[in-house]
Amino acid sequence: RHGESQGSETQHFKLATDATGTYNLSLTHNGTTYATSELAFDADATAIQNALNSAITFVGAEINVVACTAGITDAYDITFGGAFDGVDVDLLSVKTTPDAIAPSGSFTLGFLNDTQTVAYSSDATVLAANIQAALEATNEIGTGNVIVSFDSVNSTSTKLNFLLTNVGSLSKTDVNDKYSIDATSLNLANVNIYYDVEGYADVSEKQRVVINAQATEGTFTLSLTHAGSTYTTSEIDFNATKEQAQTLINAAFTITDATIEVTEFNGSTLEIKFGGSLSGSDVADLVVSATPKISEATLEKAQAGFSQTITAQAATTIVVDYSTNNLDVLAGTDAYVTLDMDGAHGEYLQVNANFDINIFDFVTLNGSFAVEKSTQTMTLNDSTAIEADVLAIGANSVNLFAGVNGGSSNELGVKVSGIDAALAIISEKGATATPRQWVAFSSHIETATFVENIDSFDMTLSNIDVLINKSASDATVVDFSLTNFEVVTGPASTTTFSMSGESLALSGELSLRYADYVSVEGGFSYEKSQKVMTLSDSSDVTVDVLAFGASNVTAFAGVGSVGLQLQNVTFGLAFLSDRASNNQWTSILASATSVSFVGIEGVTIEATAFDLKVNTEANGLAIDYAASSNSVN
Repeated sequence: RHGESQGSETQHFKLATDATGTYNLSLTHNGTTYATSELAFDADATAIQNALNSAITFVGAEINVVACTAGITDAYDITFGGAFDGVDVDLLSVKTTPDAIAPSGSFTLGFLNDTQTVAYSSDATVLAANIQAALEATNEIGTGNVIVSFDSVNSTSTKLNFLLTNVGSLSKTDVNDKYSIDATSLNLANVNIYYDVEGYADVSEKQRVVINAQATEGTFTLSLTHAGSTYTTSEIDFNATKEQAQTLINAAFTITDATIEVTEFNGSTLEIKFGGSLSGSDVADLVVSATPKISEATLEKAQAGFSQTITAQAATTIVVDYSTNNLDVLAGTDAYVTLDMDGAHGEYLQVNANFDINIFDFVTLNGSFAVEKSTQTMTLNDSTAIEADVLAIGANSVNLFAGVNGGSSNELGVKVSGIDAALAIISEKGATATPRQWVAFSSHIETATFVENIDSFDMTLSNIDVLINKSASDATVVDFSLTNFEVVTGPASTTTFSMSGESLALSGELSLRYADYVSVEGGFSYEKSQKVMTLSDSSDVTVDVLAFGASNVTAFAGVGSVGLQLQNVTFGLAFLSDRASNNQWTSILASATSVSFVGIEGVTIEATAFDLKVNTEANGLAIDYAASSNSVN
């Protein structure tokens, strides 16, 4: 009952539990929280009343606790009087701390079709003994064939690990699927079996002896040291048969119950298998002593031909071609990983995956990526082929948002969609001086948009392409038109490079609007490259090119409907510089279907079919674009 002006509030309290432990009561009044000391779960009315009056130090407060007047067992009525008289008091809060309850009961442990009951014990040593006794009681295991020990290193306060080691008649056998567990009679705990090391039968060691001698005739002996004794054969002829070698080895290696078998002998290669009592043992290496037959030699001297010194070339690393013969690698019980890498790719390391990144809801990034390190043959623009270490990094179908409220109708930031990119860092191998290094980059972006809630401003870039082919310190570049080079950009995607000369190129489409003042739509490009151009005297010159361009551009600048309007504008600006002579040229080509001033009734100002062409000279010579095999875009 809530407190009223005519009476005191009474709260009903009952702690319903079969567990043991402690609790405390707390009351928040006028911004202050009062909490009692710990009370036992079975505390009576007097103990509860004393704890509340000790904890709630509100001046004039009087709290009375009695057994529930409604007759509910283990329930109490708490009345707030004194200074609380007539006050609507907040409900008391309860915080419980139950005592921990240990597991109990038993579980069934079986081997094959025989099961035994294991009584639970909180003592790990006793529980280990109970498990071992249960296993030894089964008909299939028996005494002395299993050892159970407590694994204290890998155990915790809530997890007990026990090691089951098969010995005796079960040693060196694979029994991983023969154990069973039933923990339905175990309270507050569970039991599982896992396999750390699977048993396997003894494996016989094989040793191979290779006799590298220029002599085709001679003898050799074999010596084996085992258990402190050394056994040595009599002389074995280089041309002996496998059976003859076996007979001599049997006569010398008289190790008890050992089976020593000659599996191969062809005069230069001898293979021996150690079985019987030596099966499963790490046998000491055989010691070989060869005695070639010495014959009288005659020497005839003749001189012909010539000498030529050829500079050594670094050899390409030889790798296994798994594409011809796949290799299945055991990765667990009845699980395999198939190696199928193509040896034609040479030595390489490759990682690829799909990714999804969210950084504090400010930056989100998803797509595919790949990283590959390999050794490949590259062709340069001077037609030389070099071996190179290649680090390639790729990305495919990447989407990026940087800003706030991403994914909602109120998002604000930069959104980029459909990013495909490939980067290759190529370092020369085997160079005697400082190794040369080349860098190539290719990227395509579908759209890049500034997202905002400003109705007066919109800007979008689309179909953006970036191409970079950077030269080394000696001005050479990788000619990818002569090199079949792919960059892996994800689990199922690649990008092929096709650049032939040094270049840096950027192109795309722009859509820009600012209120009714400015609007621009059209394509744009930027290029920095090196090209061979023809001059007006028919001579060729190698130049550095810096070019800017725009096409199909429609633009408006003004206020409302009044302003300057351009239709179908095409523009190209190129700066060319001769590296050898420092001669420089500037070329401009511009055209527009219409250039007009619009929006004022009765006033018409318009230029149509507008064309502008500029081609400057340097020392009396101009660039002859019509005669040049290369164009400037």
